[in-house]
Amino acid sequence: MSARTKSGRLATAIVSAALLGSSVNASEPECLTFEPSEVTLEGALVERTYPGPPNYLSIAEGDAPQRGLVLVLDEPICVLGDSTSELNRKSVRDVRELQLAWSGGDLAPGRAKVSGSLFAAHAGHHQTAVLVMTTGIAFDVPASKAASAAQPENGATDRSVVDGDVWLVRTLGSWTDAERWGYYRVIVSRQVGEHSTDTVKVQIIEAEEGQPLETLRSILLASPGYQGYVEDVAITQIGDKSAAISLDIEMKAMSGIVLRDVYVVGIDGSVRQIAEAKARDLDP
Repeated sequence: MSARTKSGRLATAIVSAALLGSSVNASEPECLTFEPSEVTLEGALVERTYPGPPNYLSIAEGDAPQRGLVLVLDEPICVLGDSTSELNRKSVRDVRELQLAWSGGDLAPGRAKVSGSLFAAHAGHHQTAVLVMTTGIAFDVPASKAASAAQPENGATDRSVVDGDVWLVRTLGSWTDAERWGYYRVIVSRQVGEHSTDTVKVQIIEAEEGQPLETLRSILLASPGYQGYVEDVAITQIGDKSAAISLDIEMKAMSGIVLRDVYVVGIDGSVRQIAEAKARDLDP
């Protein structure tokens, strides 16, 4: 075994041991649980620079700088260990920051609600004790910056907000909350290049009779990232305050094959993935 490999494994072990050393009483109230349970947490989304390969220990000593997204929580949380899981066995307390495992494109820092499942650090590039496998990120839109547009026909392509890399916009479904009501708008942006990607944004739109539509919240979905291209969007309403957003994705690794991702999105910014499009080997 080479010295580089040994040092890399040692670094991973040191980082994991240090991060997971904190424990929590299993009877402590209000603790969250590790994957597959899903959570939505709120805080400040920031970008941090950490030491990366080869040793994940020190940029000053030659490790490459590696950037990562971190959610700084408003209040610390605790996470109960799972005795059936090799990776998530230990409980962790006083968790104040969560590194995001995110494939949905570039993000700007700011206040956000992050939805996904929690897992414990177990590799050198994991820089917080607990990470979140992120399915969606919601940003509140300040009233001064809320996008307005004339009310489109429900379900039709809304050309009023098509701009730049945006190639598909649909205003779909409806929501109600007491006397407030509105629509869901799905925006698909495509960045064309060596590694073309699609980014999907769901906007929570409030409507008021005789007034322009107002964007209350903007939610970025993790899908489809680099795995494919969004061919179509559909919606199924679930009660008054949530809807299922279905994305038909043409998979890059499966020429001509279209699979479906489905997310349940709440008007409060929560996101839960209930069906995932995964590339498969089609050879007999």
